[in-house]
Amino acid sequence: MDTIAAIATPPGVAAIAIVRISGEDTLKVLEKVFVRKKGKGRPPSHKVILGYIVDPETHSVIDEVLLTFMKSPRSYTGEDMAEISCHGGKLVPKLVLRAVLKAGARLAEPGEFTKRAFLNGKMDLIRARGVLEIIEAETEKAVLLARERLLGHTSEKLAELRENYLSFLKDLEARIDFEEDVPQISEDYIGKKLQELRENLENLIKTGEANRYYFEGARIAILGMPNVGKSTLFNDLLGQERAIVTEEAGTTRDIISESVIWNGIPLTLYDTAGVREAEGKVESIGIERALELSKRADLRLLLIDCSSPLTSEDMRLLETVEKPRIIVLNKIDLGEKIKPGDIEGETVVEVSALKGTGVSELRQKIMEFLERPEVTGTIAFTRREGELLREALRELKEGTERWMEGFPLDILSFHVRKSLEKLELLLGISDIPEETLSRIFSEFCIGK
Repeated sequence: MDTIAAIATPPGVAAIAIVRISGEDTLKVLEKVFVRKKGKGRPPSHKVILGYIVDPETHSVIDEVLLTFMKSPRSYTGEDMAEISCHGGKLVPKLVLRAVLKAGARLAEPGEFTKRAFLNGKMDLIRARGVLEIIEAETEKAVLLARERLLGHTSEKLAELRENYLSFLKDLEARIDFEEDVPQISEDYIGKKLQELRENLENLIKTGEANRYYFEGARIAILGMPNVGKSTLFNDLLGQERAIVTEEAGTTRDIISESVIWNGIPLTLYDTAGVREAEGKVESIGIERALELSKRADLRLLLIDCSSPLTSEDMRLLETVEKPRIIVLNKIDLGEKIKPGDIEGETVVEVSALKGTGVSELRQKIMEFLERPEVTGTIAFTRREGELLREALRELKEGTERWMEGFPLDILSFHVRKSLEKLELLLGISDIPEETLSRIFSEFCIGK
């Protein structure tokens, strides 16, 4: 791989900044830009050396620095690597980086240092994501969960589950390939192993889903017909006048969002356009965006005007808006034509967004969904990781059902192996398309 470089610290006035270099030509680059203050020769590995960074063309001194060289494979990326601690500020780090680029390195892409660490076997994908999450953590609980991922504790649990898969597959496939020579596997054994794998997956999904909101945040969409009080409720939940509120229907034409932190969980609240038959192109686009956002939200607040009987439009929204959701009966101050018992099988909260009545109860219901106090543990998964686990569970359930219907062991083995592949994708053990890797690491900052 070619040699890359980037500023690893954020821009702005500071005492120091760090410029990172990684790749097989790291020492060649250093020979052109670094002059030791005392002594000669190449810098020793894992020792801090005082010296100067010079322009490789003019040899003029740019800055006095501390250099740490790390010989492969004992480095973050697994390659030869160096970190230059120079003076901070807006200009000096850029001048140091420019000198390094002149000497033969190229500018690193976002997350490329961590991507190389993954490709060189220094960490799996769970730990790599933990690097990003600990940087972006907004609360102490988020730091705790990210640290568990970064230190490899989450990966250890997944690796243990993978070993259980491999042990079970070995037994199944030995029986399939050497039917005459291998003792028959009892149905009790197969059933027990399938149940054990399924329960492990279900527990991981339950805990990981409950905890991910702490470091990934939750998206909460407020949906409903025009003039049902969405913007008023949006402002109530934020505790500030963020959205324009009028008696005119259809005031909100686009999505308005605002971020808050409740009980240590970062939330993004979305006020959306009222869903109805659009009266113009702009409103039509706003409605399309509202419905699209609804599909991506973690929780939906569906507002219904309870001062009037349920309409056909309300029923259509009840059929359209996906779960999980909370039904919010608004305008109780105007009289209630709809009661919570009229909507069965739903979490229903009664409010008057205009008066602020019931808003604290609604917030409590939202937090009950997000916090899930019955779930314990420090495992957390991203949305992508959670979906891979759910796919693994679906494959396992399908294999179990077909085996119970009388299908042969090779069909069961096929589904168990497909389930295992999802787990290995999550860890990054199996081949991952370059496009997927680039998308994962593009979320990182340059220099990490």
